[in-house]
Amino acid sequence: MIKIARQTIEIDSCLTDFLQEKMTDCTCRTNLNSQLNFRQSYTGITDKTFVGNWTKNGFWISKFRKQLFQFRPDIIASFKIVPRNNITKIRIRYSIGFSSLFFAGMWILLASTIFIPFGTFGYIIGLFILTGLYSALSKVELDRIRDTINEKILTGFEILKSY
Repeated sequence: MIKIARQTIEIDSCLTDFLQEKMTDCTCRTNLNSQLNFRQSYTGITDKTFVGNWTKNGFWISKFRKQLFQFRPDIIASFKIVPRNNITKIRIRYSIGFSSLFFAGMWILLASTIFIPFGTFGYIIGLFILTGLYSALSKVELDRIRDTINEKILTGFEILKSY
């Protein structure tokens, strides 16, 4: 995964269980078996907002349902919960998955062939244009997952500090 953004939020320590409860309500777990991972993540057959999994120190989520069938980045938000004395720090790291970049690269290389009649320079310009479009699309998807996380998970919390 390639890091594209990060965010740190501080909440009251007594709200950590409430955060985990909200996360469980919104997230469909993918570590149960490989068929379930494929069905939920790639085909989109789930009623939950996010597809994700719990780890030792937190959880990660993604909204990459039907990612194989759409030309859009796979943005993954990894949450690390760090308890302190009377506060809990939640570190969120946003990344793009390698498989998403690989498929995008293949599509960009194939789509750039329409610029071949303009010569090598046209092909290179086509690569730059399509890469720029994919970067803009990545920014849009990053903003969408941030807004959804704020709406579905972080509402109802008194956020002490956000940076």
